[in-house]
Amino acid sequence: MEKLHKNADYFLKTLQARGFDTLNSQTAIAPIIIGDEAKALEMTRLARNEGIFIVPILPPAVQPNTTRIRTTVTAGHSLQEIDRAINTFAKIAQSLGILRS
Repeated sequence: MEKLHKNADYFLKTLQARGFDTLNSQTAIAPIIIGDEAKALEMTRLARNEGIFIVPILPPAVQPNTTRIRTTVTAGHSLQEIDRAINTFAKIAQSLGILRS
């Protein structure tokens, strides 16, 4: 449990430091707010092409303009794997205009 909490804390703080909106999540299952449905679907596709599994959450499951990506970190993830995922998310988000450089 300690490793899970450390990984989740690191994951969330690093995502937020990179400019992602995680709705102040404090769990290992973290949302990344995208807003635009098409961009969320494209981010999902591009991340999966990089070997990273994420799930888009679209209306009507969430309110319009609050489309998000659901991410999960586990105790089994290394810090290198977490960093790789975050770097991949940032690269994709910048290319789609979700994050600014």
